[in-house]
This record gives sequence, structure tokens and C-alpha cells, in this order.
Amino acid sequence: MLKIISPLVFSVCFAGAAFAAPPIEANLDMHKGDWIGTYLAADDGSAILSVDNAATRHSRVMKVSASGVSTIADIDGITINHMIPLQGGKYEIGGGTGVDYLKRLVTFSNGAAQTLWDSSKLAHRDVSVSISADGARWVSMRGVNRDTIELQFGDTSSYKPSLSIRLGGPSAVPAKATRFIADSEGVQYLKRNPDAVAVVWRGMAYVVQPGGSEPMTALLATGEGAGRMRWDAATDTLWIEGATGWFAFDRATAVETAQKHAFKKPQKEIRETYGNGQNADLFMLTGGGYAVAFENMGKRSLRLEKNGHAAVQKDLPPINSRSAVIDLSPSGNSVVMLPSGVTNGRVVVTQN
Repeated sequence: MLKIISPLVFSVCFAGAAFAAPPIEANLDMHKGDWIGTYLAADDGSAILSVDNAATRHSRVMKVSASGVSTIADIDGITINHMIPLQGGKYEIGGGTGVDYLKRLVTFSNGAAQTLWDSSKLAHRDVSVSISADGARWVSMRGVNRDTIELQFGDTSSYKPSLSIRLGGPSAVPAKATRFIADSEGVQYLKRNPDAVAVVWRGMAYVVQPGGSEPMTALLATGEGAGRMRWDAATDTLWIEGATGWFAFDRATAVETAQKHAFKKPQKEIRETYGNGQNADLFMLTGGGYAVAFENMGKRSLRLEKNGHAAVQKDLPPINSRSAVIDLSPSGNSVVMLPSGVTNGRVVVTQN
């Protein structure tokens, strides 16, 4: 079911102008035990979402646009809670199987997902995995022991690693890192040629460049742990979430070749939060810059800081639930919102 909402219902201000197109509201068909695992905003004003069910281990990948709601693919055996668009119409998806968590490289066609690579076929399945933006390379990370991690790199045409690196972890966890240790250890592919990956391990964040005779590593110090990561490729800036906000590290992959290890401090901090105390959501923008979604005095707002432009702030449409979530498209032109959270099928898409 899809209907166009009058612009008067959700009146918002963006630098003195209203949204160029009226918002779209869709009510997805939800069954008992369903929830929305992924929600991605696209620059054309559409949204891609997955409706998951743990009991059936089934996911429906849906598209919401001005023309209606359609099914992109039905996927069995996994509940998707992670999806990243890659180059060439490929996607990195991740989800649970009921036994473990896996990542896949897929394309969508004819109502199904074609799997090009599947992390469950790696020698070690208890790993964090990331795929490069071109879909050509993978990296996995696993803990060998309390103080050591192993990174393995390979091509997505194979499941055998072409390179393995072991790195010693920190001897002590930062005092404010506890909230992130359980659910935020992982690895993220930053760039190719030369390769660089970001790692969060035991409350610490690293950038690792595997080229040369010895890997180059940089420790990114927030002073209060490390959680989510956001990568701004246009400016070579890596954002790391700490216990009380977000921290920006400029020239994140610029580790001097004569230097095996480097220690970096943040150049910028963001301290906005939501009403429930959680850190603001941070989104990277095409061409450099970022957007921050936060809450102030019970009102949700979105601030865009595009490179070369003055900061712009707007109020988001009224949201009635603290469980509400949003996503921003790469250009910042479209916002997808789940006003009542992930267990309700209501979806709102607005376009500037």
C-alpha cells in the first residue's frame, strides 16, 4: 500500500525552502515476527529495505518509490541487517543464519539474489568481513587470542587468502570503551591501490595498509573507545564513534612509508545526541562532507556540512517513537525514515 502525503502534512524547512517533492509514505506488508533489517535511502527519492523473519530465516528485499512498493528479491536462509551498495550494481549484504553471521557479495535480478561470494566458505567462519567498493577484494578479521588479531586478504573470485597479517592488540582497554567491546569489533575496507582497511578491536581503532614488506598501522585514539566507523573517501577522513560522540581523523590512510606505526589524534569532534542518550547518527556525503541526525529539545534535526558549502540545518518531520530510525542518501538529497521503528511497516521517504 502506498500513498502520497500532502506537503502540508510534513512541512519542513531546508535553507528557507520546502522539500521539492511531497513525501512518500508506504505501509509494508508485515507478518508476525517480521522486522525491517535494512533501510537505505537513494538519491532518486526511493528506498531499499529488507523485511526479515527469524522464524523462517527469510528476507524480502523491497523497494519503495513514488510508483509503489515492489519486491527486488526473496532470500532464504538469512535475516539481513546489513547492506552496502557497491560498484557495478553489486551489494555487500550481511545477516544471521541461526548458526552464525555471514557476508555475501550479491547482485539482484529476476526476483532473486545471485551470490558471487559467500564468507561461509572461508576456512574460518567466526570472522568479521568487509568487501572493497569495487567488489573485487575481501578482508577478514578474527581474534587469535586476547591480544592478537589476524587479517586475511583475498580476491572475491576465490576463498583462499593471498595475504595474512597478525597484529598485536592493545594491552589495556580504554576506561570508556566497555560499551563498544561486545558488538563493535570489526573490519572495514577503506580503499584499493594501495589497500587500506580500518579495524576496531577491544575498544581501539586502527588503519592498516598491508602493502610492502611490513604492514603500516596507525592507531586512532579517541581516548574513550571505538564503535561504529564512517569513511569519507573524498577527503581521506575516517570517523570513529567514541563513548560520547564522533571523532574525525584526517589523512587517515597517510601513514609514512618510513614509519611502521603512527599515532593519530582526532581533528574534529561531534557531540550531538538523541533524547535517549545515544550518539547522533553520522552520514558521509558524496564529494566530501557529512550530515548529522540528532535531537534537541524533543525535535529531530539534520545538519549537512558539505565541503565548500555553508552548513545547512533542517527539522525532520515529527516522529512519535524513540525507536524511530533514519538513513540519508549519499548526496544528502533523500531521507528514509521508519517513524515507528523497525517492527512497524510504516516507511516515509522525503526528497529535497
